Formats: sequence, structure tokens, C-alpha cells
Amino acid sequence: MRAAYLLLTIFLSACDSTVIKDVQTVNHVVLVWFNRSVDESYIHQVAVASQQLEQISGVITISAGLPIESERPVVDDSFDLGLIIRFDSVDKMRSYVSDPIHKKFVEDYLQGKLDKLLVYDF
Repeated sequence: MRAAYLLLTIFLSACDSTVIKDVQTVNHVVLVWFNRSVDESYIHQVAVASQQLEQISGVITISAGLPIESERPVVDDSFDLGLIIRFDSVDKMRSYVSDPIHKKFVEDYLQGKLDKLLVYDF
């Protein structure tokens, strides 16, 4: 019984440190719906070009991808491109928006080509 309690305590401690570690980083999730003027090859081009955003201070990683079709009602697969950008702090995420590299990316690839854009930060 004592060994089981010790293992449970170790497990819960590991879980707590994982949660704390994740809170130290910030996730910026961007979902994009392009307008009809954009084709699939352009969407791939935007996904590849998004990697240049890693040059911005505070960006840890960037992932870009197309939606995975799903029949599950809780899954929204209606967007055209998803981006997840991870930062090392909220301040870095906030300064990212005004960074010249980000502004140029928006101007070159998104401006005038969107039907909808949603952002989730956590």
C-alpha cells in the first residue's frame, strides 16, 4: 500500500510540473478561411512562407497545416489553413503582432485574400 501511495505521489508531481511547464509558453492558434480567389497551391505557398515567422524574437516553433476532414460533429474542418505559433512569453506574443516580419507576411499573403480569420491564444 505504501509503495502504491509513493508511486501515485510521484506520478501526480510529474503531472503538476508538466502543467506548470506548459503555462510558461504561449500558444497562438490562427485559423484561416481564404476567399474564392485563392487556390490550393497558394494555400501551400502560404504554409511554407509562414516558416519565415520563426525569425521573430520569442517565437519557439511554428506549425502550419491543412484541415483533416472529419465526420465528428465536434470537429470544425471548414478552415483552409491552420497555424500554431508557440512563444516563450505573452509579451513576446504581443510584440510579434507589430514586428515588421509579421506585418510583411500579412500584407504579402493574407491581406485581401480572406473570408475569415480566427485567433485563439492560450
